[in-house]
Amino acid sequence: MSNPVEVEEVEWYAMTQLTAHSALCYLLAMTAVAVTGCSKDSPSLATVKGQVTLDGQALTSGTVVTSTDDGRGARGAIDTQGRFTLSSGKLGEGAQPGLHHVAVKAYSSSDPGNPEAAAKPLVPQRYLSTANSGLTIDVKAGELNEVTLELSSHPNLHR
Repeated sequence: MSNPVEVEEVEWYAMTQLTAHSALCYLLAMTAVAVTGCSKDSPSLATVKGQVTLDGQALTSGTVVTSTDDGRGARGAIDTQGRFTLSSGKLGEGAQPGLHHVAVKAYSSSDPGNPEAAAKPLVPQRYLSTANSGLTIDVKAGELNEVTLELSSHPNLHR
C-alpha cells in the first residue's frame, strides 16, 4: 500500500505537468494566431489626405466614406477647414491602393436645440452614396495621395 503523502505528491506533480503542458499549448496557439494575423493577406495602406468643397467653399463637417470592389473601403472625418485623412479602421491610417468610390455624408439638425429633430443633408442627395456620387479616388501605393473633392449643389455640374 502506498504512503498517502507519496500519492499526494504524485498527484500534485501530475497536475503541475498538465497545467504546464496546457499553458505551453495555449502559448503556441496564440503565437500561431498572431503570426496568421500579420500574414501577407493584409493590404498595405497608402496615405490619403484631402479637402471637400461645396460650390467652391470648404465643407466644414461630415465624413468622407469610400468603398472598393473587394469591400475594403476607408473613411475620414471632415474638419472645420474641409480637410480629411482616410483611415481603414483596425487596419490603420490610410487606404488600400486602387480605385475607391466616394460618398460625402454631412448632415445638420433642422433644430439644433432639439436632438430628436430630423437631420437634413448639407450636401445634395447624390453625394450621400458611393454608387451615385460620381466621385472616385485612385489611391496609389507608396505615395501621399492628395485629393480635392469638389461638390456642386447644381445637378448638372457635379464633378
